[in-house]
Amino acid sequence: ESLMGTYSNIMNHKNTLQFKGDVTISVAAKRIITQFLEDSDLRLGMNGISEIKKHAFFRTDQWTWDNIASCVPPVQPELTSEIDTQNFDPIEDPAPEQQSFPPPMEFQGNHLPFVGFTYQKDMSILKYDGSGIDNPDSSITSELQQEIARVEKARKEIEKNCIMFENKLQVAEKEVVDTSKAL
Repeated sequence: ESLMGTYSNIMNHKNTLQFKGDVTISVAAKRIITQFLEDSDLRLGMNGISEIKKHAFFRTDQWTWDNIASCVPPVQPELTSEIDTQNFDPIEDPAPEQQSFPPPMEFQGNHLPFVGFTYQKDMSILKYDGSGIDNPDSSITSELQQEIARVEKARKEIEKNCIMFENKLQVAEKEVVDTSKAL
């Protein structure tokens, strides 16, 4: 799924979250997941970490919060080295897509930190007089607008360069893989 789709599912979890029947999950696990997704005034842990520690999901006779660090984990995979990844499924590396146009600017992952914030006209440095033209309160407004335009132009150039370098890196990585296979 895309970042946007994942974010949308989280924000709309009351309508989209489903626990499939083919996956075994305890009632306590379902409850802790849904309680972590609640609104902030109802969310599990809003009254402190002790609220989370007391949740039924963490009740067990195998460990306590005091001795958990010294307990033997229930599953210990056999590893051949510190970088052994044999227990993970291989990731297919698709060929890089050539972009002929810039990505849409509606919503991107970098907007996530601003979700929940709203723009209020009365808090702006521009005042609207109803004429259809924003009138600056001071000369600083014009300077700020110019600086914003300069920074936005630089940001777009950096994004363009990042996409170009990512594509070049993917091509180089593919060449390395192909060369190592040939050897």
